Amino acid sequence: MDPATLTSPLGGRLRLVTLDNPPVNSLGHALRHHLVAALDAAEADPDCSGIVVTGAGKLFCAGADAREFGTPASTRSPDLRQVLARLFACRKPVVAAIHGAALGGGLELAMACHYRVAASAAKLGLPEVNLGLIPGAWGTQMLPRLTGMDVAVDLIARGRTVTAQTGAEAGLVDSVAPPGLSLLDAAAAFFDTVADRAEHPDIRQCSVTAPEAIDLWLATQESRLSVDFPGCPAPLAAARAVALAATLPFYEAVILERQAFVDLMASPESAALRHIFFAERECARVPDTKLRPATGPIKVSATPGSADVAFLLVAALGPAADGAPLLELLEPVSVPATGTTVVPARLTSGAGVSCGLALALRGGRVACVEASSANLEGLPTVLGLAQRLGAPVVCTPAPAGGSALAAAAIAAHTAITRAKAEERIAETLRNGHFHRAADGDVLAVHGFSYPRHLGGPLYQAGLLQTKEPRR
Repeated sequence: MDPATLTSPLGGRLRLVTLDNPPVNSLGHALRHHLVAALDAAEADPDCSGIVVTGAGKLFCAGADAREFGTPASTRSPDLRQVLARLFACRKPVVAAIHGAALGGGLELAMACHYRVAASAAKLGLPEVNLGLIPGAWGTQMLPRLTGMDVAVDLIARGRTVTAQTGAEAGLVDSVAPPGLSLLDAAAAFFDTVADRAEHPDIRQCSVTAPEAIDLWLATQESRLSVDFPGCPAPLAAARAVALAATLPFYEAVILERQAFVDLMASPESAALRHIFFAERECARVPDTKLRPATGPIKVSATPGSADVAFLLVAALGPAADGAPLLELLEPVSVPATGTTVVPARLTSGAGVSCGLALALRGGRVACVEASSANLEGLPTVLGLAQRLGAPVVCTPAPAGGSALAAAAIAAHTAITRAKAEERIAETLRNGHFHRAADGDVLAVHGFSYPRHLGGPLYQAGLLQTKEPRR
């Protein structure tokens, strides 16, 4: 089969290289190998004037394949840094066409291309800090060379994302696809504007816009990050890595970046954060069962003590006529020490199918939903409810009238200090029943703001158990 090509408005023939690794085009070894081979083929094609790299499906690339972390596949040749080096070496202009999201290694890949064209709805970021890491493939050095130090440290040390338009204003994106023009057509049109350039940008050679007093700048960043992320080494390491861009040549700085990445990968904080990352992706599943969220109107009723919660839910869910599934809110339980209110509830469909659940509220929003899997028939409606509320959902084998969230809230209700509340919550969840032990950690982190970088009380209990000396 002939390789996919595009033709620019001025007749340039462009090789289209598509990142295709469902569901998020993560940069596993097979995809890295395919990408290098596609770049080689494009450069060897005399009829090819340039290259457009894009993603299959709904997004460009969500980054490294987290399943490869700590395995030989993560560093098997070509690793991501070798892929980026191959992009830097391309003699033909390479345009990244970004839609959906370019995150982590996906954004590092896009930054190694000569140019970046993004759909207006695209999101860009380097969120590795959320896994207790920093970018490990030159991201801490490429980003400040495009955006300057302040934007770079904001994205890398705080894990924030930016829109395509904000990225364009900061220098990260070269062009935003205009309304009415497809992303690939916009990339092809952009190619025409740069095709005749004698040289194309090499981000490694870009100068860095940095403050004169870099030591003072770094000290200020470290002070702020220490307050905002207590006990977390990754944000501080990120700021220090970004600061290297102002003081060292690219290839000296990336050696130190890589060492910091390796050190963080071995840290207990990163291990805990990765534990929660995977737990959040499993906690809504019931073993050996496939369920899809059911959407539709939901009618809310409340006890006198849950009227405020009912008002919040009605505002989020909208009105519902009689006959819609009924969400009955029961008496709430507050945990003042963690700022949490847990509301047990029961959701009953028009056919009389009932499902037990509990809502954890913090900061005026639903932070977490626990759903009982005792009645699978009613569970899809609860999954749809949580989806509409934008809250993670944890399915537990609790009986329809029971709840691990409620039990933990009752245990911690009278705790005077946060430490005492966390102790009682941890003890309750450790004695609870879950489909997976990690589900209790998700409830603790989202429901009661247990420190994320500690991984959750069940995770901590496992660590303590493994550290006990043999008798």
